[in-house]
Amino acid sequence: MNIFDIGSHIESLNLSDEEFSRGCKIFLEKEKIDLSLEEIESSIFSWSLESQKLPDQVNVYNGFGQPPVTIFNNSRFVVDIYFWQTLDTSIHSHSFCGAFQVLFGESRHEVFRVQKEKEYFPDIFQGSLDCITDEVLYKNDIREIKRGLEFSHRVLHQHNPTVTLCIRTINDKSPQWHHFENGLSIQKSSPESCDIKRLSIFDYLYSKDEEEAQIYLEQLMEQFSASLMMNLYEQLSYDQMGLREESVEAFFSAVVERYGDDDWFKSYMSMW
Repeated sequence: MNIFDIGSHIESLNLSDEEFSRGCKIFLEKEKIDLSLEEIESSIFSWSLESQKLPDQVNVYNGFGQPPVTIFNNSRFVVDIYFWQTLDTSIHSHSFCGAFQVLFGESRHEVFRVQKEKEYFPDIFQGSLDCITDEVLYKNDIREIKRGLEFSHRVLHQHNPTVTLCIRTINDKSPQWHHFENGLSIQKSSPESCDIKRLSIFDYLYSKDEEEAQIYLEQLMEQFSASLMMNLYEQLSYDQMGLREESVEAFFSAVVERYGDDDWFKSYMSMW
C-alpha cells in the first residue's frame, strides 16, 4: 500500500473512539507495509516538494522526531512518519490513542506500570515505576498505543535513523505525562500562543523596567499551572523562543524562588 493512502483507508473504516487503537493495529497488521529506507526517504522527499500544500503538521517545534512529518490530517486523526536520529530516553504516557509500526531500524521498547503515591498538584505527582515489558522492536513490528497511564512507555531508538509510522488521534482532552526515573511525573503542557505572547510582553518589559517586569511575571505565573511552568522551564533551557537571555534567566530565577524549597522540585532538579 502507498503510505499516502493510509489516512483515507482508516477514514473509511469509521472506527469509534473505543475501536480506534485496536482497529489501527489490525489495519497495519493486515496491510503488511514493507518499505526500504530508500523508498521511505524518496517518497517523503518527493511528496514534500510536489504537494501543493502539506497537511497541518502536529509536531512542529517539540523535537518529537527529527523530523516528524504529518502525511495525513483530517482534524480527528493523523498519519505521521518519524525519522529518529537521536536517542529519546523519556518515559511517557499519551493523551491520544492509535498504533505505530517500525518501518526501518530497531528500537528497545519498555512498558511501565505507574502507581501514584503522592500528589503535589493535579498535574504533578510522585509515584513508582515498574517495568513490565522489555522488548526489541524490529522492522515491521507493530504496537497499539493506548491513552493515559495504562500505557506508559519508552522507545529507545537503537539505529540511526530509525523510522516509525504512527496513526493517532489528535485534539484529545486526556492529559499526557512525562515520567522521570525517580518516580516524579509531570503533565506535558505545551504553551499556547497566548502564553508565549505574554512571555514576549514580559521580555519587552524587562528591557525597559526590571521591577515592573517582575511584577508582571509574578501575576502571570499565578495564571500558569505548575506543569506549564515546568514545561516552559525545560523548553527555555534549550530554546529561548525568541526571548532575550536576561529575560529567560529572570524566569528561571522566579521559578526557583517559587518552588525551590519543595520536595518535588528538588526531585525534578536532581534529574538534570
